[in-house]
Amino acid sequence: MKKVELTGEAAVRELKLMRSAKRMLRNLFKPGSKRAARTAHNKELRKAAIERGEDPATIKFHASPNIHWYVTLTAYEHNVGMFINWLARTHPDVHNLKYAFKVGCAHEYIQYHIDNGYAPSTIKTYAAALAKLYRVTLSDIHESTPQRRAKDHTNSRGYTLKRYDKDLKKYGLW
Repeated sequence: MKKVELTGEAAVRELKLMRSAKRMLRNLFKPGSKRAARTAHNKELRKAAIERGEDPATIKFHASPNIHWYVTLTAYEHNVGMFINWLARTHPDVHNLKYAFKVGCAHEYIQYHIDNGYAPSTIKTYAAALAKLYRVTLSDIHESTPQRRAKDHTNSRGYTLKRYDKDLKKYGLW
């Protein structure tokens, strides 16, 4: 997609969406122990199930709904910022983040990256940021993100021929 500078009303709309997204993510930022937060959250789920008369053993437990590390927060803000930038250029009629999710813009954004051949880990990172923003699961954002496979990751895997040749030149053996 060609990079186009937004001007006037479109730039103002993008800025408002960006501020709204940052506010939503920062409201989820609770520094501290993720494990303790997850345990407390699951205790609340168990208590609510008992009050409803359900068997607590059948409850599916969840991860912590918050962001506990500042680095994660900044990464999510960056990824959501790229989503908003894309949204402002491809859907000029969208003025609200909740409406964008409702009409399927998040799904379309992930599909755009799948179609353009982005790495599965990159796509999952983008989907995770959007899922946290909208407080939904990854499958609610996109039902079939590409699978990450360990055999596809080649960095730090053994000694490559290229690396061998480089070392030979480095040590004057070739």
